[in-house]
Amino acid sequence: MMTYLNNIQFAYPLVFWFLLTIPVLVAYYIWKHNYLSSEVVMPSPWSGQKMPFTSYKTILNHVFFGTRMIVLGLLIAILARPESTVNWKNVTKEGIDIMITLDISSSMLSKDFSPNRVEAAKKSLKNLSIHARKTKLAW
Repeated sequence: MMTYLNNIQFAYPLVFWFLLTIPVLVAYYIWKHNYLSSEVVMPSPWSGQKMPFTSYKTILNHVFFGTRMIVLGLLIAILARPESTVNWKNVTKEGIDIMITLDISSSMLSKDFSPNRVEAAKKSLKNLSIHARKTKLAW
């Protein structure tokens, strides 16, 4: 895995400067949350202490914000266009490329060839694959 990560370079590495917006957004989120939050004072028999109250909506807001920041970081990495530096080698061979499609509908079960058209087509395709060694066949 680590050797694969060593072979990655980025087409636009300057895009990573946009990652600096994430700490700014996190700082703004924390400041806004602290500034706009309020404390709920619950009546208590224990000398009127303030009891912290956190609802599930507040927790979900934090989770959603964290998820958005992760997605933003990943989008910035995608915009930098990671590329693999693994070398490719072009190989030239003699022969042709053939793409074969075969109709297997019920009309191919007609008995004008023995035993039927599908079996005759299979037989001729086997014969073709034996005789065409330098040819690339796709089924």
